[in-house]
Amino acid sequence: NKEDKIRKFVIDSIMCYMSVDLKMVCATFNLSDEYFISEIAKLKVLQEDGLITVNNNVITVNSKAVQICRVVSSVFDQYYENSEILRYSKSI
Repeated sequence: NKEDKIRKFVIDSIMCYMSVDLKMVCATFNLSDEYFISEIAKLKVLQEDGLITVNNNVITVNSKAVQICRVVSSVFDQYYENSEILRYSKSI
């Protein structure tokens, strides 16, 4: 579906180019500029730690921390949280 295509595009960009321009993604898929606001908020800790930069809705992974690409990508994977809940038990 359309949502899967959007998410795939974002994840592919991060994994292949270590960067994604979310403004361009929003323009390409006719989305609101605020479409990825919750994902950007989730990345704030990585930004504070210097692992990524977020500038004008362009996310760039620090070249010295390429291994963090998977973590950044997982934020945009709409199935990730659900699959984790189903796969692992949690202690309360």
